[in-house]
Amino acid sequence: MSPVPENEVSTFARARRQQALSRLAGLMRDGRNSELVTLDEVQERLASFDQSYVGFRAIPVDNIVGSVDRSADFDRAFRPRNSREQQRWRQVEMAFPEGDFPPIAVYKAGDVYLVSDGHHRVGIARQRNMASIDAEVTEIHTPYELTADIDVAGLIHMQQALTFLEESGLGESRPEARIEFSRPEGYPELLEVVRVHGYQLMQERQQVLSPSELAADWYDHCYVPAVKSLHEEGLNETFSWKTDGDLFLFIYQRRRKLSALRGGMGYREAALAVKEERDLQPHRPGRRELRDIERRRELSPRRRS
Repeated sequence: MSPVPENEVSTFARARRQQALSRLAGLMRDGRNSELVTLDEVQERLASFDQSYVGFRAIPVDNIVGSVDRSADFDRAFRPRNSREQQRWRQVEMAFPEGDFPPIAVYKAGDVYLVSDGHHRVGIARQRNMASIDAEVTEIHTPYELTADIDVAGLIHMQQALTFLEESGLGESRPEARIEFSRPEGYPELLEVVRVHGYQLMQERQQVLSPSELAADWYDHCYVPAVKSLHEEGLNETFSWKTDGDLFLFIYQRRRKLSALRGGMGYREAALAVKEERDLQPHRPGRRELRDIERRRELSPRRRS
């Protein structure tokens, strides 16, 4: 292919400026992750190995948020991170001025796509505000819905949720259960709660029970009644920045402390105590922390139906 004339109009310089400004903005404030999601991250964190060939189809450009192996060269919007990409970028622009690109190659995970071939074409398509692009699609199967706002933090969140469901046995015994946290650390904390409940239950019954049986008993007789109590006391509205999972852990921990001071206490009594005693209430976060919490809540995983 012949060299691109120097006076040819190109979107490369604009894409580089946007990338530099985006990087600067990221240093000044906490914003959406600007990194491309990688195939390795998806497969490692979500245990996604099964694949199936889909074929050729037009896909939404806005849903292309990942790469197999070029995350060091392009940011999340497929803007070039360095000037080394300029010649190839301009060559592609010259070869396909109307945007009639040959199909790119992608992996599909949920609603998002990760590019294995065609990064420059995607970058140019974004600069030209193209809504869709032709692609050869291979689908990788994950247990969770992945949407276009997914990032590495979201994958970590989903990994923790998946680990909890598998190790607790709840995924097997109550597959319809939906427990969400505003932070991924909530899942290993909850796993310990389920294990303590299981140990105490086997001690009471003097028999060995499977993890799925223990998790089902915990969910039916502990989690569901506790969440019902905190809703009836209006804690989900008073502390609207917390999920039901967050509030359950908070009430669980308060119940243990208050039980040690006052004797046995149920979840309703603990919820009422938190509601009435201001020194027991969760700290209300500041404006910036609230934005961070809301962002994390957006990352809460949704299991595929």
